[in-house]
Amino acid sequence: MKLFIILTVFTIFVSPVFSQTEVMLSKDGKSLFPVVVNEKSSEKIKKNAEQLCFYLNKITGANFSLVTGDGTNGIAVGAFTDFPSLPYSNLFDVNDVFKRDEYIITSHKNGIHIIGATELATQHAIWDFLYQLGYRQFFPGPHWEIIPEIKNLTVKFDIYGKQSFYGRNIGKEHGFWSYNKQTWDDWMNKNRMKSNFFVPSGHSYQAIIATNKDIFQQHPEYLGLVNGERKSSKFCISNPGLQKIVVDYAIKYFEKNPDAYGLSMEPSDGGGWCECENCKKLGSISDRAVMLANIVAKAIREKYGNKFVGMLAYHYHAPYPSINVEPNVIVNITTHQRKGGYTLDELIENWQKKGAIVGISDAFATYLWDYGIPGSPRVSDITYLTENLPSFYQKGIRLISGWTEDGWGPAGLGNYLLSRFIWDINETKKVNELFSDFIEKSFGSAKQPMEKFYRLIYRIDKKDIKPLFSEDLVGRMYRHLDEALKKTGDSAVRARIHDLVVYTGYAENYLKFIRADKGKKQECFEQLMKYIYRMRYTQMIDLVSAYITLQEMTKDVVMPDEIKWNIPEGKNPWKIKEPFSEEEIKQILKTGIDSNPVFSFEQVTFSENLIPVKNLKNIVVKDKEVVGDEGIQMGGTPQKIYTWIENAPVKIKLKVTGGLIAHYRDYGNVYIQLFSAKFPDKPVAEDRSVPPDGNPHEIVMKTSYNGLHWFKISSGGDRTRVDIIEPDIAWTFESKVKELLSYRPGTMWSLYFYIPKGTKTIVGYSFSGAGKILDCNGKEVFSFEKLPDYSYFKVDVPEGKDGKLWMFFKCRYQKLLLSVPPYLAPDAKKLLLPEEIVKKDFK
Repeated sequence: MKLFIILTVFTIFVSPVFSQTEVMLSKDGKSLFPVVVNEKSSEKIKKNAEQLCFYLNKITGANFSLVTGDGTNGIAVGAFTDFPSLPYSNLFDVNDVFKRDEYIITSHKNGIHIIGATELATQHAIWDFLYQLGYRQFFPGPHWEIIPEIKNLTVKFDIYGKQSFYGRNIGKEHGFWSYNKQTWDDWMNKNRMKSNFFVPSGHSYQAIIATNKDIFQQHPEYLGLVNGERKSSKFCISNPGLQKIVVDYAIKYFEKNPDAYGLSMEPSDGGGWCECENCKKLGSISDRAVMLANIVAKAIREKYGNKFVGMLAYHYHAPYPSINVEPNVIVNITTHQRKGGYTLDELIENWQKKGAIVGISDAFATYLWDYGIPGSPRVSDITYLTENLPSFYQKGIRLISGWTEDGWGPAGLGNYLLSRFIWDINETKKVNELFSDFIEKSFGSAKQPMEKFYRLIYRIDKKDIKPLFSEDLVGRMYRHLDEALKKTGDSAVRARIHDLVVYTGYAENYLKFIRADKGKKQECFEQLMKYIYRMRYTQMIDLVSAYITLQEMTKDVVMPDEIKWNIPEGKNPWKIKEPFSEEEIKQILKTGIDSNPVFSFEQVTFSENLIPVKNLKNIVVKDKEVVGDEGIQMGGTPQKIYTWIENAPVKIKLKVTGGLIAHYRDYGNVYIQLFSAKFPDKPVAEDRSVPPDGNPHEIVMKTSYNGLHWFKISSGGDRTRVDIIEPDIAWTFESKVKELLSYRPGTMWSLYFYIPKGTKTIVGYSFSGAGKILDCNGKEVFSFEKLPDYSYFKVDVPEGKDGKLWMFFKCRYQKLLLSVPPYLAPDAKKLLLPEEIVKKDFK
């Protein structure tokens, strides 16, 4: 077999001596060139070169030796300074800290040059070279390593490796344990996830206090004043003595770490900001945090030159400051937990205007929030990555940081694609190509059922439906895996599928646990914890995150001291050492299929082109209309409410109550935008006047356009209620998989929906909670009381009761409609329906 590669990622004029040409590296299992390093190359480069020899030997069956030389012949590997006789001295600029990850891979008649600006850049070049040959390390561990077999290897390269984001600092959510530290590090190396440019931005005030413990004990006035006491983890930033202590800390840090590019000046988490008069005079919380960062940034720049200070735009100090930011301060804006009410785009623009180098800190996967549920980690929605990362790049962002999970069942494909995207933003346009490569190389003859499996639990593109956690989802996962195993006899492929069977078993056990009543909760909890520990070597679930989080998440289970994370095997009865055997995995699969029936239904898609409806009537119960709820308490993600304008221009009066969760009342004012279908990408009106004070406020939104409109309501994680004051204007909520209407816990609601003519069955999905469905006569036809959490439901529509309004009555949590129009309204006059339904049913 002959592999011939012509690849041009970024072509430049590299050398008047060497130009790209086809070169044969091995023939009939024999190497034709050695791997070459300089005798004075660093130990790290020599070690990486040894790895290159190892993998070339594996790929070709040949014996590639490692020798020393000047790089003119053979497969030269090293930093450009290792080979001074090669014409690359003017190619790389190592003095530019943002270019130290760059490299070249170029072929010539006497071999190949794999040359980097630095040690790490050389490592990136080696793994890119192997990637071009077909090598992959999709997930950590030996099961997910793909080594191609190419006996006769001929290549042609002209690659200039240049990263899109020069800061790529994606960490792991919780700590490591003995096994996964090595495999995680190995995966990071092989996928170019490490960056030469690293400036920390984690919480640092506590470290400064701990380092200067004696000084802070002698000078309590350096700590923030809160409720009359100096006991805060924040500083009294206005105090000159405190400022000197912090600057001294930074100077000493660089004395001890001269190669570091920066240090963090990120405040400690939470509140506790100083209440003294001098600090109040400094301005906002952001002004204070930036002021201290500026003082340090200026001091280290004057003493050390090109050094940086890192901090976040997060929590109390997310809003942009009123003061300018020093040019060597990096501000990573978080995509979560931001007070102040500003949108991410507003923060990016205004922090940049203040002079900051702006990066993004994202929570790509967090077990505390997603619990490893299929489809729940942010990184499992590939469209989130392909839409947001290019947007960040276009706005001038060149630093991506944050964290993800070592949970390669729910987050693995997203983690892998993230590594490709943040190195080369253009690969966001190649999702289908990268996905096909993953499926083909990982699963071979089992690729068809495995593509179905991954499309079931990941959202690869916009046409894919967000997974709904249920026994139906678990059952479908098991069935795709069973079909895949029947299609392959390849032991490596079967090992990967077995890993995913074990992950599906986790999802099944977790579903049982959260559904269990109090009588069985403890038993299910124990079973889940034991299962998680036994599956640890698969790395399909983030072991440390899961083990610690689940211990703290519920009050309905007993937590014996002997089972906690810090109790080791042998002493901890729930830490069962033996991993799952192949026979046990087969049994998990068989039992899983038997225990998780598939909910058979055909989802119906309706357009979003909504129009008004005439001749609809509300449900009547004993000659009295059942009243729906206009004002629904909404929170979390931005919510959408549709309306219709007949005689523009008009003024729409709303009554808005923000701050329904008192704890979040400092997350900023309610932000309401009004969009017209004629201009869907730009609001025709905006309002930010409503404070989150728990009181109703009347606002007016104006539009000059007729037809379909919608309100987009954002509350920054708080809860908001919006009522429309005009009695006759449309007021329609959307409740489908694409746009989940976040009816918050503790909020009871009642809304109408329409059953199109000819409908035989209502199909939907319920996350949790009580409630009923009433038919067109107000008769109860379904109760959610006994429906398990995270379940689909079906309700038959008797003859003559179609073409009418039905109702969700006194419900809690979200209810989604999958076979009838997913649009809900408080009464018939306020309901908008898809145009195709109106034309069919209301001629």
